[in-house]
Amino acid sequence: MPGSLQDAGTLGRPDAGPRLLAGALTRRSRHLCQGLEDGQAPILDRVTPTTAALLRWWFGRAAGEHHAPEFHPAQRQAILNTIIAHEVLAGIDLPDLYLKACPELLLESGLLGEITRPGHGHPQYGLVLAAGTATIQVLLALLAWQVLNATAGQDRGGDDPRFSRHVLVVAPDLDGLERLHQVFLGRPRPQGGRDFTSTDVSSYAGLLPPGWRERHLQWVREHACTGAGPGPEAAASGMLAITHPGALAEAGGHLPAFLAGLPDLVVFNAAGRHLHHGVDEWARWPASLDRIAGQEGRRFVRIDCPPEPSGGPDDDPGMGTDPAWPVHRVVDPGQPDA
Repeated sequence: MPGSLQDAGTLGRPDAGPRLLAGALTRRSRHLCQGLEDGQAPILDRVTPTTAALLRWWFGRAAGEHHAPEFHPAQRQAILNTIIAHEVLAGIDLPDLYLKACPELLLESGLLGEITRPGHGHPQYGLVLAAGTATIQVLLALLAWQVLNATAGQDRGGDDPRFSRHVLVVAPDLDGLERLHQVFLGRPRPQGGRDFTSTDVSSYAGLLPPGWRERHLQWVREHACTGAGPGPEAAASGMLAITHPGALAEAGGHLPAFLAGLPDLVVFNAAGRHLHHGVDEWARWPASLDRIAGQEGRRFVRIDCPPEPSGGPDDDPGMGTDPAWPVHRVVDPGQPDA
């Protein structure tokens, strides 16, 4: 069968099933993105006008002429596969995404029981990138994709449920938390406060076309916050909260209760090694997110983009060997046809 496990040459590999979704999305991207450099790809008619403009800016032939940041092939694939899964296939949850992306592989791989368990009832995308691949640039691109689309919907007086201006970024640990503070808030000033001009958001301002750049930077400047998050009134126009697993793992804590009160939420998880339900207290935070995501009528998207592994994908304790990771991988350096 074309596109089957046998054709992929993965039978007998313990990671074959988990990586099949990534392989299926990558194969689909080859057709949908053919001609993208010239601005004529089929994908451009299958996504929002905002997303189409971003794809042309990022991957069009003129991107270099406009000094748009250059993406590594793995970064490019991570962005494209996420957008294809979310906008083109529009899976409402993980089982639906599998049924739309690779139904024949799903039946052969034996993953049906795993992907239908509690915790997969919402869109979720795992980005497994090889060592040395900068994840921050991918995170910033996908964050802009979410926020700009949500903003465009508001400007039109509508509301696209696929996108959100309420963003939560979860650091892997306290050191990672400071790194994310530098990404979104800037480096500390000697006299106190932080210098926004030193942020990665400012350094990568070229990720966005000039007409959108200043407005997005201003949105980040106004909405980036730490700790327990903004007050309900401040969050009405959006939120970019930066936290760590400990704050989400606190039973009865303020942050989980605050997040539960938001109408929608997109989570960028950089806490790879704390994904599993393990022994330390921080390992309880995925269950807290599952409760928030599982509320009736909840609009919730989770994008997992942990720090780069030190070795191959199977050497990373937060990704390659974690049972909570494999089934929602949408890109993986070890996928069958990577």
